[in-house]
Formats: sequence, C-alpha cells, structure tokens
Amino acid sequence: NFDHQYKTPEMLVRKLVECVSKGGNMILNVGPDARGQFPKESIQVLNEIREWMKLNKASIYSCTKCELEKPEWGRYTQKGNKIYAHILDESIFDIPVKIRKERIQDIRRTQKVFLTIHLSILIPIHTIVQIQLTR
Repeated sequence: NFDHQYKTPEMLVRKLVECVSKGGNMILNVGPDARGQFPKESIQVLNEIREWMKLNKASIYSCTKCELEKPEWGRYTQKGNKIYAHILDESIFDIPVKIRKERIQDIRRTQKVFLTIHLSILIPIHTIVQIQLTR
C-alpha cells in the first residue's frame, strides 16, 4: 500500500523556506516503484521545485537562520550581510522589517514567482525581497 497523496510544489517550497530559516535542511523521500520507475506525479512536483530554485536559489543555498525574529507575514533567510524576506502572506500591504535604516544598504524585490501547474495554470508561490546590509 503506497501513499498517493502527493504534496503540492507550493507546500514543499514553503517547507523548504521554513527549514532553511530555522538553520536546517530538507530531505524529500522520493523513490522508484518496484519496476524502477519514478511516479509521474513525483517528477512533476520535482520539476516545479526545480523551476522555483532556478529563480530563487540565492535565498536558499548557503543561507541559514536570520538574525531577525520570525515575522508574522513569512520567513527570513540570511547569507552573510544579505537577508531574504520570504513574504508568504501577501494579504497585508505594509511589511514591517525591524532593521535600523542606517544598516540597510539596498533593498530589491525579486520578480514575483509563479509555479506552472499542469503547464496551464499559474500559481503564485510568494515574493522574495533581498535586503543588503552594510557591513
């Protein structure tokens, strides 16, 4: 009896961001069936995550827990003096960031990230804002 309840790419990306924001990493349990074939659903989910990672790998690879507390609207990851604000709840308009303005060198919003589900429906995952701190 196999588990056929596949996690969505959106949920897995959010879990990945959560793990990295806590200083951890994430392992996916994906494997072949008895005939050595990977389920097409697993391949589809992994392809969607790959596309997200192509655009957002800087906010994940070599990042760890941020020096800032977890915000209500999402998660932070950090690499050196770069903080990545992963805005997971976009229902709010103003995003409070508790950093003294003299510490901020630059802020830029990355492009809005979408996943293509079944090659026809675009689903927004979340927005990432990169905050460059002064040294």
